[in-house]
Amino acid sequence: MQEQAANTVEHQRQKIIAYVKRYIREKHLQENDKIPSENELSRLFQANRNTVRSALTFLKAQGIIYSEKGRGFFVAKKPNPIVYKHDISLGFSEALNQGRQEYTSEVLDVRLALPTAKERKLLELDENDNVYYLKQLRTKNGNHFAVGLSILPEKYVPGFENHLNDFCGVNNILINAYNYTHPLCKRIQLTASLPKKEELELLNISENIPILKQEGLFYIEGVGNIEYFIVRARGDSFRFSMDFQ
Repeated sequence: MQEQAANTVEHQRQKIIAYVKRYIREKHLQENDKIPSENELSRLFQANRNTVRSALTFLKAQGIIYSEKGRGFFVAKKPNPIVYKHDISLGFSEALNQGRQEYTSEVLDVRLALPTAKERKLLELDENDNVYYLKQLRTKNGNHFAVGLSILPEKYVPGFENHLNDFCGVNNILINAYNYTHPLCKRIQLTASLPKKEELELLNISENIPILKQEGLFYIEGVGNIEYFIVRARGDSFRFSMDFQ
């Protein structure tokens, strides 16, 4: 019975979220326009205030609405999309920042393990070669927008975990800690999907927000394939751009 009640509450919450989004769109509401109040939504959906408040809190976290104490909820300003302009000579962090400091990376986890068959093939490794898995959370002005995973052969970066203090990108470590030349991108692939459970929490998004998955393979001349990089970014606020010569 408790599970059924929880499912009913979550269903109501999702209906309210969808309704508010549709209301804004169909009413052609603009920035700072007012949306229905908690009381109005509670009556409309015959839902308790906690369910309505949870739905509105989610919409606030998405940047769709904002609140003013004693006045209600209003349509928020649409954020400018994050544009990633691909350059084979730059890593993900470098391409985003380009001299700006609004993008940051936080190390979530680092571990050493055997690669999958696909990773072993891409990185051209022997059967017993280990790789480092470095998981990162990408942030712009305090808002999480992407989860990145760098996979690097241990034989090229021994003791990699000792170089993660003040982390500001894998390439920075490769160049300054291992004295490598700057890696180049030799392969890029884009796919779209729905978020995984972990991404729902880390990126604070709903299940219907698309994820843009970008896979890149980087190499260093005279060394070999140095990094297989996967970034999964919010599809509602992230754009990929590439120029062809």
